[in-house]
Amino acid sequence: MKNNNPVILEFEHILKIFRIKTSLFKGDSREVIALNNVSFKIFKGEIFGLVGESGSGKTTIGRLITKLEHPDKGRLTFDGENIETLKRKSLRAFRRKVQMIFQDPYQSLNPYLSVYDTLSEPLIIHNVGDDKTTRKDKILRIMKSVGLSPPEDFLHRFPYQLSGGQRQRVAIARAMILEPSFVVADEPTSMLDAPISIQIFNILSQFSQKHSVTFLFITHSLAAARYLCDRIAVIYKGELVEMGPVDDIIQNHRHPYTRALIEAHPKFRYY
Repeated sequence: MKNNNPVILEFEHILKIFRIKTSLFKGDSREVIALNNVSFKIFKGEIFGLVGESGSGKTTIGRLITKLEHPDKGRLTFDGENIETLKRKSLRAFRRKVQMIFQDPYQSLNPYLSVYDTLSEPLIIHNVGDDKTTRKDKILRIMKSVGLSPPEDFLHRFPYQLSGGQRQRVAIARAMILEPSFVVADEPTSMLDAPISIQIFNILSQFSQKHSVTFLFITHSLAAARYLCDRIAVIYKGELVEMGPVDDIIQNHRHPYTRALIEAHPKFRYY
């Protein structure tokens, strides 16, 4: 499948090594290669899935994109710029453009902040909106768009007063309120049941279609990736082993690990 849209993000031969302490003594540590020579491109407006088991390196990729980690080797570019060279104003602009939805809505939200405070915080940090009224209007609109409706009923609730699905909707609203062009969604439904997961998938799809937001969707579920994504990459022990349109990967896979993922979903076995 050809994509005529421009490239928004590119990994070029990325190596990421973590050094793990093996004892209390100084210098006792070992190296763990989290990513080994990883290269791929994501095109503007697509939902790109990254599928792999726990420890495969997929979350590390998301953290590199959002600059929560830094590569040991290789080049990571966003809109043609090496993100490791971004400073001051350009770095601030990058952080507004690139947002992340974390896996656990129970830990990603500050328990001491209401929904209103949670959603107003990024607006204040990035000087979005001239006054409280403008910001509140923006907050109410984004809450409606993620299914927290009527928003007035949720505005002054705290995380402990919300269900898991409602918390994740708040987390999505927090990521989307700055109108980013790229969002890393790190297993955003792994702690939710199937009906709520489908609703979350549909919310992400709507943002992609209506606002041309590009998503990196990180998941351990090939079924979830097939439902939501345009293309996927399968990652195994820090290396990309398959990449392409979802149905092509399911029907014409080559790597044994991809076969194992398919075998985990009986409905895929008949391809």
